[in-house]
Amino acid sequence: MEWQVNQEIVAQAFSLLQALRDPTRPDHRTALKTMEDNVTQPLFILHILHIFAQGYQYEASGLGVDIRQLAGFIIKNYVFPHLQQLSEEVQTLMKTALLQALHDTVLDIRRTAAILIGKITESFPAAFWINMIPTMVENLDVRYLSTQPYSVDGHLTAMLHICEDSASKLAHAVQPA
Repeated sequence: MEWQVNQEIVAQAFSLLQALRDPTRPDHRTALKTMEDNVTQPLFILHILHIFAQGYQYEASGLGVDIRQLAGFIIKNYVFPHLQQLSEEVQTLMKTALLQALHDTVLDIRRTAAILIGKITESFPAAFWINMIPTMVENLDVRYLSTQPYSVDGHLTAMLHICEDSASKLAHAVQPA
C-alpha cells in the first residue's frame, strides 16, 4: 500500500472532526457513527493521523490546534485498540507520523504526540515500539537545543512518558540475553 494524502479525504476528515468537536451540532451523531465505522480503515486512519501530525499545513483553512488534538485523541481512543490488527505498513506510518509530531512548534501537539507514544509503549510489547527509541534519543542531542528546541522538548517529553509508563518493559527490552 503506497499511501499519499488525498485532499478530498482530508477535507472530509476535517468536516468530520469539526462535527465531532461540537456535540450540539445536528451532524454530531452521524459523525460519531462514521468515525466508529472507519477506525479500522487504513485510509481513514492515515488521514486523521496526517491532520494530527501535519495539520499546520491547513491552518489557513481554519484547522486549529483543537481539531488537531482531537484527531490525536481519536487515534488514541478509537484506533489504538485495533492497532495490532492493522498492516505493518500502516503501523510504521503511524509511528513515523507520531515521531514527526514531536517536532511540531505547537506545545499541545508535541505533548499529545508524546502521550500517544507513551500509550503505545504502555499497551504493546516492546518489540512493537523499541525501534522508535533510537530516533528519540538522537533528537535529544544538545546540538539541537539552539536550532531545534521544539524538537528536543517533544522528544524529551516522549522519553519521559516512556520511562514513567513502561520502565519495566524498557529495562527488559535492553537487557542482554
